Amino acid sequence: MSEARPTPIPAETTGLSLGYRFVWRLQYTLLAWGGPAQMPLHRDPRERMRRERTARVRAALPSEIQPD
Repeated sequence: MSEARPTPIPAETTGLSLGYRFVWRLQYTLLAWGGPAQMPLHRDPRERMRRERTARVRAALPSEIQPD
């Protein structure tokens, strides 16, 4: 059985305002310090945040430069 890997945080910030990025990083950091213990990826709140951020960036990119 292959081990699931966390979604990488995209370096691209297209479609993400400065305020969104600041609040996102603050929440992400606070979850690392005081959030729940290590959970499976499908229940991990930090993984959910990474997936939502990736979806937001992909939605803002033009279709011809969508990453795989």
